[in-house]
Amino acid sequence: MAAKSEPAEIAAELAKTSLPDRYAEKLRGVTFLQVLYLLGIAAGVAAIAWAVAFERLPALQGGYLMLCAVLTGASFFKFLQSLDQENFMFIESHWGGLGGGLGGWRVSRSLTYFVTTAGLAVLLWSGITGVRAAGDDQREERLDGLVERYYPAIQVARQNGILLQVRLSGTRLLLAGWTPGRDATDKFWDAIKQASPAWAVETDVELRSPVSNENDASGSAKGPEAPRK
Repeated sequence: MAAKSEPAEIAAELAKTSLPDRYAEKLRGVTFLQVLYLLGIAAGVAAIAWAVAFERLPALQGGYLMLCAVLTGASFFKFLQSLDQENFMFIESHWGGLGGGLGGWRVSRSLTYFVTTAGLAVLLWSGITGVRAAGDDQREERLDGLVERYYPAIQVARQNGILLQVRLSGTRLLLAGWTPGRDATDKFWDAIKQASPAWAVETDVELRSPVSNENDASGSAKGPEAPRK
């Protein structure tokens, strides 16, 4: 009887093993480092996608950061694998001997992946810091634009004795403080509505009256308790 060929033997062996058993064997070969790498990449991609979806990050910059994060993680993973196989990083020279081949240098794979990972990490960090700087500039421009738009209302507040603090909360201009009474509050609201037709989506007003001890701005959160005299 003729001996089975090697492909036939492999096919027969696979036929003996059920599909779930084969998947289970592959899963047993997955290391903790691989799982950690996949979870880290998934978390980073999800965070960048969330920032892009909620317009916290431009789509182009988000794609760049996502690419850098994936490549950096993959290179670092290969570096750890190579280091585990080679035990240490090295650079060595060799020559072909008299009449032999040309000499040269040999660099370990772990060192190659280490240098690649370092370069990709620098690109990733520069991208993150660039996004932060751009975000700060955009927030300052947004705040300056809103303050300029609602400056007449801010002046009305000061003229009517409203102690006002102005800052940016998310994408809205937060106008918070203390009002001496309903009359001053109504004048302030009228000035806000006259300043821009989009006041409802551009501003948040939180005014507290020390007399009534209640909010004079509807829908706003309560401020600190008024000081008692």
